[in-house]
Amino acid sequence: MEELKSLNEAYFGKTQALLDLEDYITELRARYPYSSNYLATHNEEYKELLRDDIILKKIPNCLAKTFGFNDVAVGINRGLGVNAATIIYPKNNKDKTPTKVVITKHGFSFDKNTRDLNIVILFTLGLLFPRDDGKLSFTPSQIVAVLLHEIGHSFSIFVFSKDKLTDRVDEKFADQFAGMYGYSKEIMQVVTMNGDLLKRMKSTAFDRTFKDVPVLNILGAVKQVIWAAAKSISDSDCHPNTKERLLVQIRQMESDLKNDPSLSSKSKKELEDNIIACKKYVDQVFNTKDDSVRDSIIKFYYNKIEGYLPSNYFSNNSSAKLADPTAMNKKIADIRKTNGYFIKY
Repeated sequence: MEELKSLNEAYFGKTQALLDLEDYITELRARYPYSSNYLATHNEEYKELLRDDIILKKIPNCLAKTFGFNDVAVGINRGLGVNAATIIYPKNNKDKTPTKVVITKHGFSFDKNTRDLNIVILFTLGLLFPRDDGKLSFTPSQIVAVLLHEIGHSFSIFVFSKDKLTDRVDEKFADQFAGMYGYSKEIMQVVTMNGDLLKRMKSTAFDRTFKDVPVLNILGAVKQVIWAAAKSISDSDCHPNTKERLLVQIRQMESDLKNDPSLSSKSKKELEDNIIACKKYVDQVFNTKDDSVRDSIIKFYYNKIEGYLPSNYFSNNSSAKLADPTAMNKKIADIRKTNGYFIKY
């Protein structure tokens, strides 16, 4: 690993390896021009996809080289939902050598000269391929943002001690991990389902049937808001509330831009442009000017209510002490100064 400089912040920008991943996803879709539902119900095409020796080997090789994994396995299950998951595990369970993480100007990486770690990455068909109507859930860059979020979970334990790493801190770090690599707007688009906040709500037959019927559609929206609030309070979702997940991306970039004197002119311009774009996106997401009363109610909940529910308000305040940009970047700077960080994984 290269000798590390003492930097204050953690912004790496979109590396060539991540841009290559976007191209691989585009290529995969071109090679298999089917809907997710078609692939889920046609065994031969699905098996052909899994046996692909070209792209489904390029992706693991790229990730292993970028993040220092010993081995990367990529799988695609038949799920039609939009999801991805990762599982990280040591190459040898009997090896008790501490794992080392280093952070360079290119980003986070496991040091392969210490304990080797493997990772399994699982995509759903619904994430990678279009629906029957031909519409894609997410773009290749948004899928890379989802992937970075999942990989971020693998590194969070090296930034926060185990007793401090709550589920909420872990999720905030994973979101900001994607932002560190220049995917702030993409992770914001994923969180808001490309601005369609209604998709985050549980939809029933009543809601779908009466969505355009005056009065009844408003009652349906109120019912959905009550359901979402009750679920948030009872489940104590480990994810921050929607608006907080958007605003923390902006705070992260503003902190990087303000406090890192080592940023190149290119990185500064990239951050400035991203901050402007992300602020515009937040305004767009919560803008109710041309919305129906029903949609305005949904947006009002996510904009003004969700963050003040007890399950979110207190968790956000407690996690902010560790996972907000200033505190988190200090942790990362400490790792860079000491040329790495060892921990038993």
